[in-house]
Parts: sequence; structure tokens; C-alpha cells
Amino acid sequence: MLAGIYLRNDKYNEAINLYDTIIDQYPNSYASVNAKFEKFFATLNYAKNSTLASNILSEIQSLNLTEEEYLMRLEFADYLLNSFGSYGSQYLGKSSNSNQKNVQESLPKECSLLENYPNPFNPTTKISYQLPNAALVTLKVYDLLGREVATLVNEEKQPGKYEVEFEASSLSSGIYLYRIIINDFVKTMKMIVVK
Repeated sequence: MLAGIYLRNDKYNEAINLYDTIIDQYPNSYASVNAKFEKFFATLNYAKNSTLASNILSEIQSLNLTEEEYLMRLEFADYLLNSFGSYGSQYLGKSSNSNQKNVQESLPKECSLLENYPNPFNPTTKISYQLPNAALVTLKVYDLLGREVATLVNEEKQPGKYEVEFEASSLSSGIYLYRIIINDFVKTMKMIVVK
């Protein structure tokens, strides 16, 4: 989208004007809802204006969206707004030669997702997670507009501790989100690609 090109070239106002044009010309349409989401993400991540972003998010929430795609983007938006300005400082993880490894030391007591290590990174990082019981595990990476950029895990896993390597050489610098779903356990965290 043209607005994305504007943002990459630090033309925030031009991008916002384009989003507003779409919202005005196509009210209550799929394009309008997407423009509102992208306006939120641009306002928070490019303009660094959490107050205005919060107002935009409230407007989106008032639409009572029910589609899974929108609900996921709302979850990301809420997560980003609530953690605005904090990127975390814990570096957790273990080295591994394989892309994904089950570390069977002792069975975990609960599901968890750890911060990727290293973070920031270029071009690879490791993401660790654990589960106490066999379950379907989905681990995906998204950009700040809520678009999926990679599926790292999407399969049944036995109880244990796992580590996945994520290679981001095809991605541009910036903040990305990774989200795990294990039954009712859902967690989203940030990672930073630097080049």
C-alpha cells in the first residue's frame, strides 16, 4: 500500500492523510477497518503518540468487530499500547544446532513463552517455549500491522521444553511480534530486528 511506502520514507502525515481518505470514502468497509488499524499502528510506532493511538483504538473497539483477523489485530494493538516504550531487558534462551529442539530435562509444570535471545538480533534468534502436556502448538511471527510473516510451529507437540530458531534476513529492521497458542494459553511478545 502507498501509505506503507510513505511511512518507510518518514512521511507520517502523508500516510495518515491516505488512511483518512480511505476511511472517509469507504465507511464501514473492509478497506476502512484496515485503514483504521494501520492508522493506529502508524500513530503508535511512527509518531510515538500513545494518546492519539489510544483514541484510535477506542474507535476501532467501538465497531464491535467479530472476525478472527480483526480480533487478533485488536489483541496486538492492545498489547502494543500497554507496553509502549518498554522493550524488556531479559535475555533468555539456550544455544542449539537444530532448528527446533526438545530439551527433555524435567517436564514443565505450566505453559510458557520466553523472550527470544538474542534480542535485538540480526539475522537469527532463538525462541523458547514449554508445555506440560501434549498439545497443538502454533507459533507465528507478525509485523506491527498484524500481518503474518512466518509460521515457526504448527503441529502437535509432546510435553517438554522446546527451542526454535527464527531467521529474519528477508525482513526489514524494526519491531515484530511473536505469538504462541497452546490450548487456552496465548502469549505475545516483541522482538527487534536490527540491520
